[in-house]
Amino acid sequence: MAVTLINVFSVPKGQEEAFVKWWEDVKADITAQPGFISGKFHRSLKPDSKFNFINIAIWENEEIYWKAYEKSVTPMQAKLAQLGVEMVPALYRVAFEYRSNVQARVLGTDRCRLWNTSQARRLCSMPGRSTSNC
Repeated sequence: MAVTLINVFSVPKGQEEAFVKWWEDVKADITAQPGFISGKFHRSLKPDSKFNFINIAIWENEEIYWKAYEKSVTPMQAKLAQLGVEMVPALYRVAFEYRSNVQARVLGTDRCRLWNTSQARRLCSMPGRSTSNC
């Protein structure tokens, strides 16, 4: 069963660009690991956030993730220490999913609440969409 890695980083002021460049370099190794599915790297909109970067990655299962972690953790920790970066990783499983009512209606879900926005009307008027459902 797939697991989600949520890894938060506290990057000191002045080290942000070096951290991003390093992460872009590390990304090639991560994406080549067996069991890696996908990832998204986020930067806080507020530079003074304690955790100003977050990596979210999906792995095939927990065992595969830990094998990849053991392979890469030592060099990663050395570089993070050099940059003064605090890293807090944790694995999660999806408890449940949710979507906006607009997206659910457009995707054909019939358990939508009534909504009345111009965006919803535009989405329902797209070719192939029935306006009777809107």
